[in-house]
Amino acid sequence: FDMEHVFRKELADMCHKKEAIKGSNDIAKANFFSIYALGYEKAGDKEMGEQFYKKMMETDFANSPEGASLSVEYLIDRKDYNDALGKLRVEEQQWNKGEKDSVNFFFAHKFLMNKTRVLQGLGRYKEAIETGMLAYNLSDSLDSRIRAQRAILVSEKLGKKILRNYIGVQDRKLETNMTVIVIMSVLLFGCIVLLFLVWRSNRLIKEKNRSASALIGDLQKYRTELYDSITNNNNGGDVNSHTLNDGETATDSDVQEDNDNFEYRQYLKIEKTIFDKKLFVRYKLSKDEVAEEVGMSSGYFNKLFSKYSDVSFNNYINNLRMDYAAKILKEKPNYSIEAVAKECGISVRQTFYRLFQKKFGMTPVEYRSSIELSALSEK
Repeated sequence: FDMEHVFRKELADMCHKKEAIKGSNDIAKANFFSIYALGYEKAGDKEMGEQFYKKMMETDFANSPEGASLSVEYLIDRKDYNDALGKLRVEEQQWNKGEKDSVNFFFAHKFLMNKTRVLQGLGRYKEAIETGMLAYNLSDSLDSRIRAQRAILVSEKLGKKILRNYIGVQDRKLETNMTVIVIMSVLLFGCIVLLFLVWRSNRLIKEKNRSASALIGDLQKYRTELYDSITNNNNGGDVNSHTLNDGETATDSDVQEDNDNFEYRQYLKIEKTIFDKKLFVRYKLSKDEVAEEVGMSSGYFNKLFSKYSDVSFNNYINNLRMDYAAKILKEKPNYSIEAVAKECGISVRQTFYRLFQKKFGMTPVEYRSSIELSALSEK
């Protein structure tokens, strides 16, 4: 960076002179700005790096296919992986267009390694590993070609003794490359382990969903039995009567207990009416509608519901809708999710998903899948 002002001066002087080759000054400026954009970015001065990058992109060469490579490393350091991948694609098209030999130092060590870093940054790990392995395979081929070419030259000029020493040096380089390949293999193994852990986690989630779906079925069965029990108790006698044995006198506490029992049974009557008549499937069901169906005033209904229900009226109705949705999903596998939602009294698909997830801890699709898996395992 201390030499920046010197290079700027030389660049300015060159630009004032007549070009020996058309466009050479523009290429020189693009390269100068590219070097300092990357340098400042790596040094942590992102503002200066951005300024030089913008100046580089003002040149014709940087915006041409031939100049695509100038901005790749800067974009990678800035973590603009999508833009970097776009530049690499242009660069690769230029390479293929020129029908150049891919066993080339620049292609293997620069282009492919940059592409590996970009794919890794985008989370495309499989492609990154494949590209990295291709780079190292090409590097081995390049080393073998260079070693063979140099071996012939050395053999002709210096003889067999020097040739053996030279091959030894090349072999050590090959060992270094093998070390790199081992590291890449370890990374690949790590990815395999990660995929296994993801698979295992998905399996545990499926087991949890299967258990949850079985529990949902048990709860629905219990609710039905509870309401049947309420009906039988109501048929057995007057819920507001309190029988006294000979000589007993009704106290205030007895009367209060009778009142509480009567109110609670009235509340259970509300629940059973909502359940038996499936009032909860009505769109925008109100308290007044339910009170009318049960045969009591709205004020008395509100009093009972506030006293004995531990959730709001809307949440209570939505819970019944979700229980009913679970029943439909199990009994009618051919129904679409939208059809199930509408039959439960919910017109918006997103609302249905949100309520189902909130109550059961899984989506309707996951619940249906867990039922299918349970059925298969039973077979």
